[in-house]
Amino acid sequence: MTDPFDVLRISDSPVEPRPEFAAELRRALTHHLEEPMTTPSTQTVTAYLIVRNAAAALAFYTDAFGAVEQHRLVGADGRIGHAEMTIGSTKLMLADEHPEYDIVGPESRGGATSSFTIEVADVDTAFAKAIDAGATVVRPVGDQFHGNRTGALRDPFGHQWTLSTPIAGYDPAEYAARSKAEGYDLSERPSQ
Repeated sequence: MTDPFDVLRISDSPVEPRPEFAAELRRALTHHLEEPMTTPSTQTVTAYLIVRNAAAALAFYTDAFGAVEQHRLVGADGRIGHAEMTIGSTKLMLADEHPEYDIVGPESRGGATSSFTIEVADVDTAFAKAIDAGATVVRPVGDQFHGNRTGALRDPFGHQWTLSTPIAGYDPAEYAARSKAEGYDLSERPSQ
């Protein structure tokens, strides 16, 4: 009969892991160590998007903007009553239209009443990815007087998004002069 404690007597010298396991572990650790250390649930204001097809919208935001779905509550009628996702460090909420409660999205209202801005590392690549996922161009990507390279798009559900990357080497001191040249009055902030 085998002594059950024989396993404790096995040599404890290191064992080389399979190369594919080691590579995947290294990739996962690197990814998690490079993520910003934020807590999305602690933001003060959270946008709540209403759309005509929330399941398709969640898929689009995942493909176009790298959103990560956190939660989905589906009603007996199949509509999403509430969902949560994060894009970067920002939490967004989302639901299907419920016209019986006057909860309708841009497609039913005839257009969006707000827009969103996402700061990305490479606006040209991110913009192209969103267009490939089904967004339409509102304003093509270009350098702006305020020191960002931006482009605006409309998602398939009627919401407008501006993607933005700071222009390397932009001198913030140029902002006032460039604002005036563009026809804007850069006023002082009102006193409190």
